[in-house]
Amino acid sequence: MLKHADYFHLGKIVRTHGLTGNMICVLDTDRPEAYLKLESLFLEKNSSFLPYFIKKLILKGPEAHLTLEGIDSAEKAAALKGSDIYLPLSKLPKRGKNEFFIHDLLGCKLVDDLHGEMGLVEDIIETAGQDLISFTYKGAEVLLPFVKEFVTDIDMATKIVKTSLPDGLLEIYTSTIKQEKDDAFEETEGE
Repeated sequence: MLKHADYFHLGKIVRTHGLTGNMICVLDTDRPEAYLKLESLFLEKNSSFLPYFIKKLILKGPEAHLTLEGIDSAEKAAALKGSDIYLPLSKLPKRGKNEFFIHDLLGCKLVDDLHGEMGLVEDIIETAGQDLISFTYKGAEVLLPFVKEFVTDIDMATKIVKTSLPDGLLEIYTSTIKQEKDDAFEETEGE
C-alpha cells in the first residue's frame, strides 16, 4: 500500500458529467494549469490508492473536467465520485523563491513574538473561511488562523514560523484543559 507521506492531495472528484464517464473535479491548487499535462493520477478509494491514466483533462474556471481510461459510463464515473486525487511529490511544480507548499509547514517550529517557542505545526486544516494551523501547547490543541496578522513570517530555510498571537487565544484553549482537570479532580474528591 502507498504511503500518504510520499504523495500530495491535488483535489477531489465532485460529480459526474454526461453519460460517457466524464467527471468534474475541484483542484486544490493556486496553479491548476501546472497539471494540464499529467498522464496519470491516483484516486483514494477504500483506504487504497488506485492508479488511473488520464484520457483528457480540461480546465473550466475553478473546476477540471476529467476523463480517465477505462471509465466510459456514467455508472463507472459515479463509483468514483467523492474520491480524493493524489499525485507523487515528484509531480509538484517547482517553487519560486519564498514559495512553499502547505505540507512543507508540517513540523516547522512555531515561535511567537510574546510567548516564544510554542511547539510544532502538526496540521493545516483547510476550511471555507480560512486555513488554521494546528499545534499543541501545554497539552491543549490550539487552532491559529493562518492569516498575515497572526503569521508574521515563514522561514523555510530554518523551518520557523513566526507568529503574533491575538490576545487571549492560548488562554481559551489552555483554560479548557485546566477546567477539565479541575472537574475530574472534584469528581474523584467526591467519591
